[in-house]
Amino acid sequence: MYHIYHIKGVKIGCSKNPTKRIKQQGYSKWEILETHIDIDVASVRERELQKQYGLPIDVVPYKQSFTMQKLSDCSAAGKIGGAIAGKITSKLKIGLHNPKKRKEYSQAGIKGLYAKYSADELKQIRSKGAIKKRKLNEEQISFVKKHYYPIKNQHQILPTNKLSCGVLAKMFNVNKNIIVRAFKS
Repeated sequence: MYHIYHIKGVKIGCSKNPTKRIKQQGYSKWEILETHIDIDVASVRERELQKQYGLPIDVVPYKQSFTMQKLSDCSAAGKIGGAIAGKITSKLKIGLHNPKKRKEYSQAGIKGLYAKYSADELKQIRSKGAIKKRKLNEEQISFVKKHYYPIKNQHQILPTNKLSCGVLAKMFNVNKNIIVRAFKS
């Protein structure tokens, strides 16, 4: 059974276990609006009710997020992973396979850097020798060590103020292996 719940003035969500889900979100007062047997119907109705009540509308329908959760549970249990999970998430266009999310994650990391450094400092860090020599100087290496976050798989989300190898490589106009070597040095 899929329950569509309403936290007044905050959100409308869908869950198989609304009591547990709402406690995770830190709320105590809520109501069940509808209950459905079919996940497809529940996903559509959740978004319709969100529009009707004027509350934030989920970017990813419940069915897709539920499928992704099941995949991560299986992956954690060692039942599925790698290519299989990647193909499914790619087909569903969720997680990092969703171009909007990928851009959002990248922008969050860059916004974190701009909050920490001024535009002039970032420009200076980028320009010091990286473009001509295709190497990184000491200041850039320390920047890479501070902000590079090695990703173990394509579904991993970067923490705020951290950047992926590809973003740093573009930032300094060097190959990704130079970023990895700088991080490991």
